[in-house]
Amino acid sequence: MLGKIGYGTVSEALAFKLPFVFVRRDYFNEEPFLRNMLECYQCGVEMIRRDLLTGHWKPYLERAISLKPCYEGGINGGEVAAHILQEIACGKNYASDKFSGARRFRETNVLGYQLQRVPGRALSRCTDDFEILHGDLQGLPDTRSFSKRLAELDTAHDSQ
Repeated sequence: MLGKIGYGTVSEALAFKLPFVFVRRDYFNEEPFLRNMLECYQCGVEMIRRDLLTGHWKPYLERAISLKPCYEGGINGGEVAAHILQEIACGKNYASDKFSGARRFRETNVLGYQLQRVPGRALSRCTDDFEILHGDLQGLPDTRSFSKRLAELDTAHDSQ
């Protein structure tokens, strides 16, 4: 398979045990977790966007052919990906020498929020556990609620 990384393409590649040559997606916060899944199940090869656009595909395709995808889990795509992300966010399946899954999940989502907001309104407003560096949460109750839930995940993990 050849495409951009996303829930649909990753779940299809895993379900059908197809090597997946992919390019990154800008501002897609869950990408590191999906890339980790592809690596774990020996299913993905990342292609540099410039090489995609210039037709320099051969080394990536050769690498993909050598892969031996080994995913044996469920094939209900989005549900499987969501379950794995939830386990990582709750602190399951993480290396003890790295930050917890909950902390990494929280930080990638907060970073994504900062990157997607229009810069220029440098407020230093704090919403419970997060400092909003650009923009504000006015009129965005879903974002405030999501931030609180991310903080709760980290707190729940720390108490275990």
